[in-house]
Amino acid sequence: MNHWNYILMAYGAFAALMLWDYAAPRMALGRAMRAIRLKQRKGGQA
Repeated sequence: MNHWNYILMAYGAFAALMLWDYAAPRMALGRAMRAIRLKQRKGGQA
């Protein structure tokens, strides 16, 4: 019985999760920094 499809899908899912774990915090940080800059431009305090 050949399990190559299962193995490739498992590695693909693992790679996708690792990529998400890398990208998600960076996107959240970018949103937070953008919100802080916008607040500063409007005259608010950071």
